Amino acid sequence: MARGGTRLNHLLFAYDRVLFGKAKSEEWKKLMDMLKVYERALATKKNLWKRKAVENASCPICGFEEETAMHVMWQCPAARDIWIGSIQVIQKWSSVEDNFLILWEKLIDKLTDKELELVAVLMRLLWLRRNSFIFEEKFKDPDSVIRSARAVIEDFQEARIDESKIKSPVTIGSGSQRWIKPTQGFIKANWDASLGTQNLGLGIVLRNGIGEVLACACYKKPPVSDSTLAETMALWQAVELSNELGFRVILEGDAQVMVQAINSEDEDFSLGGHIVEDVKVVLRERRAWKVQFTRREGNGVANSLAKKALLVEHD
Repeated sequence: MARGGTRLNHLLFAYDRVLFGKAKSEEWKKLMDMLKVYERALATKKNLWKRKAVENASCPICGFEEETAMHVMWQCPAARDIWIGSIQVIQKWSSVEDNFLILWEKLIDKLTDKELELVAVLMRLLWLRRNSFIFEEKFKDPDSVIRSARAVIEDFQEARIDESKIKSPVTIGSGSQRWIKPTQGFIKANWDASLGTQNLGLGIVLRNGIGEVLACACYKKPPVSDSTLAETMALWQAVELSNELGFRVILEGDAQVMVQAINSEDEDFSLGGHIVEDVKVVLRERRAWKVQFTRREGNGVANSLAKKALLVEHD
């Protein structure tokens, strides 16, 4: 589906995520069958109208056409404003295309890898904008959506680690400690928190044994005054993301006191103790998982993402 992508092994729709990866033609057909089932279940106005849950199927944004997933991401005049303002190659493309597979094949054929990344992120943000308009009565202008998309891509690119660096020796003690690849069969999830004056930033990055970034996330939360609580909140986000993706993980952070609390059999009565105890419950259910400490030098990407989170408009 995308040049140079990793193999696709998960499809997650609960949080509007789309993962693109390499696939054989027969795998691509099976995926499209799955997407068609998902599209029929998606709460678009057209699907809701078919179930007699709403009076009409018109798009809540433009009010002209029936609202389908393709309408939201491609056909709607509000979506066209974003495509015209973002990628020059597709500015004059027809908006009548209603088959995602055909559209995506055209995009692969005409766009560069970087442009394809931007398209994927913009499609997700278009759907999130639609949800925000319906449920929060907020509507982002095209420039804001495009800026957000470029910021997301920048965050992901910063999370990529050069493979040669990952395989370099680790110096402990007086030297710096680099990120260490996980045990075979595991994914390593690094987390960190950054305290701001008005917000709390949380950063998570998941990488495999060769350092390839499988997922990364930035979360902006209301500010807290306790650094250990902030780190505990970041760990919980890493646990939720890892659990959602179905990975066997080694959770790694640079908050030693909190890591010790997680691995202690004693009940934690600190400010973030309830989160610590929730993490322990998850670890008991997933006995292969473990939480371990690393020096700050080995947690640089998660730290950068946490700082970036303070600047983003949404998770």
